[in-house]
Amino acid sequence: MAADGKRKTTGALGVVLALALTVVVAGGAAYGAYAAASAQPGPAGETAAAAAHDTTLSVFAAPAVQTGEAPSPAPIPSEDAAENGYNYKEVLYDEDGLLVARIVGKRWSGYIAVIDDPMRVQVSVCPVFSPDMRGYSVAEHAENSGAVLAINGGGFEDPGGAGKGAMPIGNVVANGELLWGGYSSTVGMDGSGQLHVGEFYGGQCLEMGLQWALAYGPTLVENGEIRPGLDALYVEPRTAVGQRADGAVIFVVLQGRQPAVLGVSRQQLAEIMVEYGAVNAGNLDGGASSDMYFNGEYVNVCNTSGGPRGIPTAVVVMPAQ
Repeated sequence: MAADGKRKTTGALGVVLALALTVVVAGGAAYGAYAAASAQPGPAGETAAAAAHDTTLSVFAAPAVQTGEAPSPAPIPSEDAAENGYNYKEVLYDEDGLLVARIVGKRWSGYIAVIDDPMRVQVSVCPVFSPDMRGYSVAEHAENSGAVLAINGGGFEDPGGAGKGAMPIGNVVANGELLWGGYSSTVGMDGSGQLHVGEFYGGQCLEMGLQWALAYGPTLVENGEIRPGLDALYVEPRTAVGQRADGAVIFVVLQGRQPAVLGVSRQQLAEIMVEYGAVNAGNLDGGASSDMYFNGEYVNVCNTSGGPRGIPTAVVVMPAQ
């Protein structure tokens, strides 16, 4: 038994030595090819040397794994981001004076739209304001008005959380006409394209020449300053509209009520609006109403299991002229 074991050990050792010799010979041959190729002058010699070097490594390296995954598409360049330093996580569209991008922060994410021409921004309203009727979804507001983009608008009554949403709260001005009134925190735009924020009666909206106005509040940013006393604790999905110093209008719709994306407070929302250049900004309805619809589809995750809510008003972007 001992002699037989010795023969087995000797045989195994011979196999190992043979394999080692094979590797040495192969390595030596490959090194010879590498050295010969390196002697060739110029780029051709560099290429041949690299190929020989790869052959040497392939004796030891595992083969490359083919994942089958297509390369990620190149990001769309954004002049707005380049010129102003805005941090857009992913630019989805940047043409005809309209930018749509995804934005991300700590435990929040959402979408921003930047509209260069403020006169393209209008409001859409339901044909009838009634607690017994169902409002339009953001998609319906966009499609019925012929808009290319829409976000949810002002506040509304929603008894029992039924989501009918055809009864607004506070001021509603469309095409320069006061459709609904009451002293309220309001955001609206006059005939020159300037955005106004503050607490107004319906009659004041008309005296200011507002062509559209919606109510919910509070005012987030006024004359470049964040409004003092904003809530900093209660986080929710949020929607806001603002205007930069260059006149461009900003829509921000932030997601929430999800495990990794809780939403933001009004204080955080104001800070985000300032970060993206707003000098005036107002908070619109939020929570399950926060939706952005662009180019025939919702770009954000709908925040309610029952689908998009019916709402009485929306802020829309009309096609470029």
